[in-house]
Order: sequence, then structure tokens, then C-alpha cells
Amino acid sequence: MNAIEAKIELMRKQRILLEEESKLLLEKRKLEYLQNMGSNDYGNLEKFEDICRRNEPDEISEFLRSDMSSKQAQNSVKPKLPGFVGPCNEIIGQMRMLIASHDEITLENRSLFFNLLRTTLKKRLAVILEGKVRLPMSDIINLYRLQHPISTDANLVSELCNTIQTSCWPQKRLRKRRYVKDFVGGQTAAAQTTPTEMQGVDVTAAVEDDSPVDGSQLIDLDEFVDMENDLENWNEDVGIAVADDKDTEGQ
Repeated sequence: MNAIEAKIELMRKQRILLEEESKLLLEKRKLEYLQNMGSNDYGNLEKFEDICRRNEPDEISEFLRSDMSSKQAQNSVKPKLPGFVGPCNEIIGQMRMLIASHDEITLENRSLFFNLLRTTLKKRLAVILEGKVRLPMSDIINLYRLQHPISTDANLVSELCNTIQTSCWPQKRLRKRRYVKDFVGGQTAAAQTTPTEMQGVDVTAAVEDDSPVDGSQLIDLDEFVDMENDLENWNEDVGIAVADDKDTEGQ
């Protein structure tokens, strides 16, 4: 009888071990998709959203099996979202103060955050503008804000930060730029002023200790976004030039 009970207990522990291994493999997949996700990568975004919906061991195993088979039959041509460079830049510009206030967005994961943010914005815009004729950028922004008001931006940023944190990203707090707080009557000046009246940024303040930090080693948020925009505009220009050359050769 003891031998049977011991065997049953062993099988139970083996089953638990397999379930934990499946969960660990799923977390590894999440991290791979996040690291490989470009700002135009619609395919990986769909897969990542599918992974996030998986909780039960059976669902996890089913997804991992389907993921293996889809990798073997993967098409070399990946579907891409439209550029939406101008609208994305405008929307991200409206969110800059909000993004800068998040301690979870560090120098280490900032590139990953902006890739995920741009992909999410492009997917939303593609859904909103489906079937519509060519519109000026101001109309596109207005349509976006009708469905996603500025008041919802905080939830979006928090959701993306949580997505990065729960996908095995190293929980390392790096030195980060922060706003200089001038306490007046128990409140900070930042809380009493509008975003356009915000004080300057202390680029030499350290989060973990009081030691000075070399400001030249820190990346400015505006410069980072501008570099991304320039690179994306350059990629789109190259794509247009290649398409024009092909049309000329065909003629």
C-alpha cells in the first residue's frame, strides 16, 4: 500500500514539474517576442497578446505546440502595420510628461517600451482608420482621441510597463532622470502647475544613492524619441525609393 501511495505521489510531483516547466517555457517565449518585436511587427504583437491570455496548463501546452508548428511553416513575408509616423509622433508627444513620470521606464528597457507603445498605437490606428479614405493628420488624431481619450493614456502606459515587468525583464533599478520637486505648503510645484510650466530636470540625481551621476551618460527622452523617428522616416523613404526603382524597371 505504501508503495502505491509513493508512486501516486511521485506521479503528482512529476505532473506539477511538467506544468511549471511549461509555464517557464511560456515566459521565455514572452521575452523572445518582446525582444524581437519591432515597431511595425504586427505578427509578434498578435502572438504576444495570445500568450498573455493563457493561464491554465492545458492552454499553455496547446499554445506551445501550435507555436512550434507555426514556426516550421512560417512564411518569409511578415504582415506589416502601416507606418502612421506622424500620428504616432503626435500621440507620443502628448504622453511624454506621463512617460517621464514613470519610474518603471528605465534606460535599460526604454527602447523595448517605445517599440511596444508604437506597435500598440499603430494597431489602434489601423483599426480606427479601416475602410476610411486618406485623411489629414489632425483628423486622424481626433478620431483616435474619440476612442482613446487622453485620460486613458495613464492606463495604457501602466499596462505596457506591467507587461514588460511580468515578462522576465531584469528587475534592476537604474539611475533615471527625475523632476526637481520644490515643496510648497506640503505639495510639489509639479502638482500645482501645468505640464508646460514644469521645472527643469535634474540629470545628475541618482535614484539609489546621493552620489553624483555623469549627465553625459544619460539619454534624454526627447532625443531618444527623435532618433527613433528619424530612423523610421529613413526606413520609409528607402522603401518608397526601392518601390519607385522597381516601377521604373518594370516600365
